[in-house]
Amino acid sequence: MPVIPSVAAGTVVLSDSEAVSLISAAPAGGSVTLSGLTGAGLSASVVAQLLSRNDIDVTFTFMINGVLYQIVIPAGANLANLVGADGSISFSALGQTFGIEPA
Repeated sequence: MPVIPSVAAGTVVLSDSEAVSLISAAPAGGSVTLSGLTGAGLSASVVAQLLSRNDIDVTFTFMINGVLYQIVIPAGANLANLVGADGSISFSALGQTFGIEPA
């Protein structure tokens, strides 16, 4: 069953362009936390930016059935094998690869 995040009340939902901007602006060796992403995964534009910035840690936080969870992608992680034919990566694939834990 795919992991489909929902949004907690009061959470600002990031657009793909906002997520791309945050990833792009992160300092080398830094980290980014993306909250409020919805849907079944990361869009091709977000994935492309992640692939170009393997020098940062990225944490995705999201709600599932009212519980806040996170997926942490460490700097240097190889995401290329998770990219689908459409250029996206599903949250299920990220969770299976990096684990999903309570935030």
